[in-house]
Amino acid sequence: MKKWNYILAGVLSSTLIFGGTPGFAQNKTENVTMQGTNSMSTDKPIGYGLHLWRNPGFKYTLEDRSNNIKLPIPVPEELKGESGGQEPITPALPHLDFSSDDSKYEFYMFHRGSGREVYLQLLQYEKGKLTSLGAIKVAEDVPNRIFGFYNDGRNSIYVLTLDTMGELNSSAEYVWDSETKKIIKVSELKAQ
Repeated sequence: MKKWNYILAGVLSSTLIFGGTPGFAQNKTENVTMQGTNSMSTDKPIGYGLHLWRNPGFKYTLEDRSNNIKLPIPVPEELKGESGGQEPITPALPHLDFSSDDSKYEFYMFHRGSGREVYLQLLQYEKGKLTSLGAIKVAEDVPNRIFGFYNDGRNSIYVLTLDTMGELNSSAEYVWDSETKKIIKVSELKAQ
């Protein structure tokens, strides 16, 4: 009986991890549109009084409700100031120490470009200031859907793309490289 409990717990955990990830979806009238995770609400708490509030057009505002601060999400330089939509993937190894002056919170976002490309961006919130630490293109021509989820054990982001039939097209892992101060791809698998 215990064995079935463990199996059920594993299935439920997998469902929560993969079922609750943000993504993008392609429809027949547009190139790529976002598929949000919050169907009933546009408010996404990310911890310690910080919330991401979705505005019309899939643009987000970071709200520090403890200090009554609202900041728009900056667009990566690679997109020349134009993001076709955003979707949060959190967290990203937060460094939180609100008893000192070096409190930080880091989180990842997806950005859609003008075509069917998708960028992964790392942002840092510190003392009322929100900055982009950098971005990397994670998909050039999105087959159908793209999902991202955070791996706490490795402090990395996994990006999965699915084809038009819903089959896995590719899987890649990205990390923040503290030496080069860039997001880098550390592994990739593609369907045969």
